[in-house]
Parts: sequence; C-alpha cells; structure tokens
Amino acid sequence: MRNHVSRWEDLPPGDWLANDEHGVHWFRADDGSHWYSVEDGYRLWEEENTQSIDNSKTQNRNKGINYEDFYDDYDSDDYDDDDTYVSGSFRRKKSLLPAILMLIIIGVVGASGYFFYDYITKEVPEPALYGQIYWDYSDNGFDVQEVNGLQFQQDEVTRFYPNLSEMCDEDPQIDESGQFCIREVEALNVWDRGDYYEACEPELITCVHLYIQEKGMTIYDPEWENCADIVGSIEKPELVADDEGRLNPTDEWMEQFYQIKSEIKYERPTVCDESFDV
Repeated sequence: MRNHVSRWEDLPPGDWLANDEHGVHWFRADDGSHWYSVEDGYRLWEEENTQSIDNSKTQNRNKGINYEDFYDDYDSDDYDDDDTYVSGSFRRKKSLLPAILMLIIIGVVGASGYFFYDYITKEVPEPALYGQIYWDYSDNGFDVQEVNGLQFQQDEVTRFYPNLSEMCDEDPQIDESGQFCIREVEALNVWDRGDYYEACEPELITCVHLYIQEKGMTIYDPEWENCADIVGSIEKPELVADDEGRLNPTDEWMEQFYQIKSEIKYERPTVCDESFDV
C-alpha cells in the first residue's frame, strides 16, 4: 500500500476531516486509514504501535482523530520558539543563508568600525623628511652659484641663504650662526605616497615628488620631467668670504657635498632615467 501521494486527487475514496490547529489537512479513507498534508503532497498516518484507530473517533467532523496520539510521537524539538509545529515530514525548510549573510554584515561593519576608530585615534608618524636640513649648491637665479638649505616642517618650509645673498629679504631673520638668513616660503601640503612624498603648493597647485634616500633626497617634477638631488647627511657649512666679499662654503665642505651628491644620484629612482637635471 502506498504511504504517500503527491496530489489530493490521488487519495483513496474517503472524507475530509477538520484541519488541526496547526493548519494540517486531514483525510480519512473508507478503509479507515488517515492521511495528512505535507509539503510535497499527502502522507499516510501510521501509529507507532500499529494499533488501528477507533473508527468512532472519525464520525464526528468536529472531534476528528485523537491528535494527542499524533503529537506524542514527537518531542519538544519539533516546535519552534513560537510553538509552531515544524516536525518531520512537513517541516518547513529553513535556509541558513540569511543567518550567514547577517554574520558577514556584522563582521564587515564591526571590522570597518574598528579600522575607522584606529585611523582617527592612532598617532600618524611625521614624514621622514621633517626636521632635516637639505643642502644644495646651485644657480639661485642671479647667475651666481651659492649654497642654500631647505627644511620641511609641519605647515611650513624654511629656506637658508648666505647672509647678504640677493635671495634674502631686506630685513631678514638671521640664524644663530649669523651666516645665514632665514626665509619662510609658502607652505606645502605633503602626502605619503608609499615610495615617495608628494608635496604641493596650495595656491599654485603644483606638485613635486620627494624620494628620500639614506643621505639626501631626489626631487622629481612630473610636469617638467626633471630631477634634482639635495644632500641631507652633512653639517651646516661654515662660510668664508671670497675676493668679492661673497660668502661661500669651505673647500672641505664642498668636497664632501659633491661626494655625497654623487652617491645620491647613483641611487635615483627609475623615474629620473628619462628626465634631465636642474
């Protein structure tokens, strides 16, 4: 005898009984067997002790069969939190996908919140170029070769020129040695780009790339595609007056300067391979 049919039309001759409190459809066949609805059709009810059901219990539609016998065959695990019956053959399949998605969302939100909090609270290290004076010896724009220094700080850039230089202001601030005037220039916005720092003048909207090396720095101008090297691992020069009264570094300092500058040039980034020097 079949114990399952997929359509109600395939049920044996009989009568419909009242639905139970859980919405299950019940059917009594003329041979005394009972059928109940499941997701994929109707299944034959078989008592655990194989006793025949008292036919008198099916004569009254309102009384129905003894449902206590039916529910006694299942433990409390067949009910969910709101007492909805979800047992065995007609249990509504519950997908784990919503729970998994919720865990993923909670994890992502929690991780992003942690990293955001870490980002706004952690101390951001100062760029490696801050606090060091970098020196160059080049044309200052007046057809005169002279030494000058460049120091980066937070929100300010300071240039050092020999005292009495054309680049000094009329009323310059003189440094502690008395040999250099100090000139404040437009501040640069500096960003760490990994291999280099990008320094931009806010008003002119021009940017250069600063490649920090062990003994100095290579400056690359992407607009003009040129490179320049400045020396950082050297003491502030002592200046001596020439025949015209101009102040220049000593020969010993200049020799050390050019030696270090050649080492920096040897370690230039590849971006300078196709550029020219300034």
